[in-house]
Amino acid sequence: MRKRKITPDVDRRARNEVLSEMKGGTSAKHPWDEQIKSRQDVIRRRYLDYAAELQRSGVAADHALAREIRQFVNDMPAVETRWEVLKKELSELASSRRRNAKQDLDAEGHDQRGGDERTR
Repeated sequence: MRKRKITPDVDRRARNEVLSEMKGGTSAKHPWDEQIKSRQDVIRRRYLDYAAELQRSGVAADHALAREIRQFVNDMPAVETRWEVLKKELSELASSRRRNAKQDLDAEGHDQRGGDERTR
């Protein structure tokens, strides 16, 4: 459906939920959000445990691999839940609309050369 540019009901409901939470200034707690973040923390810790184990070996290649693993973990993007992604998208859209509206208002007070009629 998304490939055909049709918004599924589940997406529409999720956006509406995020919008209503943003307008109300509240944030519903979703237990799965914490589970997602917790699981990602466990995965990152496991990578770092493997890197520490490799670092303890006396082999130079293991030390290099340990450095690469630590860099890989450092380069991993921050965990974002679906709610956070939607909130960010909607916030950016609102900011963009505000900027466009402000530009439209600014343009109304100026002629085509950019000057304000009142100051001439």
